[in-house]
Amino acid sequence: MISTALPVAHDMDSLAERHLNHKTITFEEIAGKGKSQLTFNQIALEQAAPFMRQKMLM
Repeated sequence: MISTALPVAHDMDSLAERHLNHKTITFEEIAGKGKSQLTFNQIALEQAAPFMRQKMLM
């Protein structure tokens, strides 16, 4: 039997977008990615606060 189901992500960001029609702030959006990605303690409070508030409310 071949499954025709598409892969579905179950992380909170994907679920919020799919079921609540809400685009969340991702860690990559505030920290970057790859070699230049910042650690959380390097991110400005002005960027970190909305990200953490959103995670706390989810």
